[in-house]
Amino acid sequence: MDIDILSGSFTSFSLFLLAFSPLNPSLRLLRTVPVVGPHQYITQSPQGLMRPHAVYATTWATPLALHAWTLPSLAHIGSTPITATSSCITILDSHAYSMGGPTGEIHKQKIQEIPFVESGKLDEADKTRKALRYGSHAIEFTADGNHGFVPVLGTEDIHAYKRGTNGTLERVAKAKSHAGDGPRHVKVHPNGEIVYCVTEHSNKLDVYTFNTTPTPSFKLVSLQPLYASGSAHSYRGDTLLLAPPANQIFTTTRGAMHLDPGYFSVFSLSASGLLSGQVEYYETSTSGGKAHAIDLLLKMSSTVDQDPAESVWIVLTDNDPCTQTPEPCASVRIYEWDGWNGDGIREVAASAGTEMQGGSHAVFLHAHADVEEVVWHDEL
Repeated sequence: MDIDILSGSFTSFSLFLLAFSPLNPSLRLLRTVPVVGPHQYITQSPQGLMRPHAVYATTWATPLALHAWTLPSLAHIGSTPITATSSCITILDSHAYSMGGPTGEIHKQKIQEIPFVESGKLDEADKTRKALRYGSHAIEFTADGNHGFVPVLGTEDIHAYKRGTNGTLERVAKAKSHAGDGPRHVKVHPNGEIVYCVTEHSNKLDVYTFNTTPTPSFKLVSLQPLYASGSAHSYRGDTLLLAPPANQIFTTTRGAMHLDPGYFSVFSLSASGLLSGQVEYYETSTSGGKAHAIDLLLKMSSTVDQDPAESVWIVLTDNDPCTQTPEPCASVRIYEWDGWNGDGIREVAASAGTEMQGGSHAVFLHAHADVEEVVWHDEL
């Protein structure tokens, strides 16, 4: 059975719906969806909620806004204006949490704006996508939704927030990373006590413990490089994802220059969520450009020779300059990993074409009903 994938692009004003066939691995473009600008981050409504499915995206276009589409038709729901270009959206309950550059915003008719610049400096702050290089970059929550974490790349901080019953955030702690780290993206272990951070400048996976008693606090307890060889200056740390059921964490880097390849890394985790010592590295075929974002999907046990609890499909986007040539390299690639006793990370399918000209972020779409319901979109 084919698996749908939705990808954005840094260079094309479209979303791209692709189909991945896992039994005889192949990847093909189903259709394009015209949009208002380059969409660099995509998320979807969480599974298990009694609501119609929708996808949400940030954009580099002006006027600055967040956008949403229904599934499966990909009909445009609407948009909401934002103060600064967003890097990441997280959907939690009936709220959309957006982070980017000098601000973070919470939307259910925009109930809160969180500044990441000095008081009184927001009006003059850079609000374009350039501010993503040194401002806020993402937001992730504990499984119970009670606490959220925001990395701020330029100030070397990770902010911890308590989430109120009305969805608003109150900062309760702040962790200072090492000088020169550039914290970019974070994930939280299901136990709520471990926070993982990929650093863009020093190219490390930093692991923090987070405690709420007697008062909320962070502590950096370990770190690992995101690459197997070379210098940290040859790479730019990118993304990370926990593989269900949180036994491994996957990370990516991009090459600092066009001819520098990036890396996948897979780190084993203990039951408590700490790094447990095993690691695999895979050098990618290109630099990744601005992309090398990933999404993960557990493989069906009937098609897996290894442990199905560990085996995953991986979708990787690529924005290397080779994706924009007359005979382009792949903008989206599919890899598989069958656990620590498998054959490592292997590329199994790719999609190249002149339509996309480089992928930005792609997600495996959740299974959904063929008949679309009335749209639920309080966030927008």
